[in-house]
Amino acid sequence: MLFRSKPEMFLETDGKPRRFQEVRPGGLSVGVPGVLRMLEQAHREHGKLPWAELFKAAIDMADAGFDISPRLASSIAEVKDFDASPEAKAYFLTEDGKPKTAGTKLVNHQLAGTLRAIAAGGADAFYKGNIAKDIIRTVGESRVNPAKMVDGDFADYQAKKRDPVCLFYRVWMVCGMPAPSSGGISTLQILGLLQKFDRRIGREQSRSPRMVRAVIAHPVHREQRGGDRHLERDRKSTRLNSSHVSESRMPSSA
Repeated sequence: MLFRSKPEMFLETDGKPRRFQEVRPGGLSVGVPGVLRMLEQAHREHGKLPWAELFKAAIDMADAGFDISPRLASSIAEVKDFDASPEAKAYFLTEDGKPKTAGTKLVNHQLAGTLRAIAAGGADAFYKGNIAKDIIRTVGESRVNPAKMVDGDFADYQAKKRDPVCLFYRVWMVCGMPAPSSGGISTLQILGLLQKFDRRIGREQSRSPRMVRAVIAHPVHREQRGGDRHLERDRKSTRLNSSHVSESRMPSSA
């Protein structure tokens, strides 16, 4: 996602960072979705089916609806700040304000309409039309943390190709997204820590103490080394710099 952010966006008036839970709800944490530009570019270069045909199944499901799964019902019940979004509140809560339960059918005709517009008009229908204006208005009029998003944030959005970041894991070359995304780097750091130990990583080992410690460690490494200017890569191989892994340490089990 992209949004022409400024350093002071998430700071208090005294310059101290605002707490995560204070800035997460509302419009301030909303960025310009980039996936449609990326998918359009990927389809243009590699796609075989007609663009509009790719949206049919999603449109049909949005119109027909689907039953809330137990997992989704649990997630809905955990949300405490639906007041920040009246639309989300109306969609996920009953008329008396209770979370919708598993088995309840969710229908989203508005989403179906949005997908039809994109299917017919391409990604420009999203980035340069009424859809973009509706998003900008919604985040700007948010009851909590309104955002100063403008038309240009959408209209100027571009998808950029980036070389993947890769690491040898035992006998495989594993690759993922590079910075500014953190997921690919974090995954490779976890694998780099684990490959020093027993190679058996299956479902039964997914909650082992060693796996848990490796997963716990990666947010720390991400905060310390995850920014663009801290990412040191071999520009020929685009492999994750081995120092990132060798300097990483698992937290103790104590």
